[in-house]
Amino acid sequence: MNQERIIKLSLKLLGENPGNSALADKNIALGFDAFDFVLRELLSKNLWSFAKKESKLQKENIESLNPNYKYIYKLPNDWQATIKAYPESNFKFYGSKISR
Repeated sequence: MNQERIIKLSLKLLGENPGNSALADKNIALGFDAFDFVLRELLSKNLWSFAKKESKLQKENIESLNPNYKYIYKLPNDWQATIKAYPESNFKFYGSKISR
């Protein structure tokens, strides 16, 4: 199922007739604008087995500003959530970086 089909079905469920009208075209365009955001939000709400992956993090060559953490690692661009860290340790998130 593609984006357009999902958007048209969503509009139909909301009581809109996604036919060929200026309003329908505007709503479909708004649906395309919101699609990626809504998809990321929905995927981040649960631990979906198809969306899980393991990643080895790249160590950054910068010093941690927090004395409790010795290393800083860059998070992957498609990162949504951390389920578990190996080896298990205390870590803290700072924007797109993680400190350990």
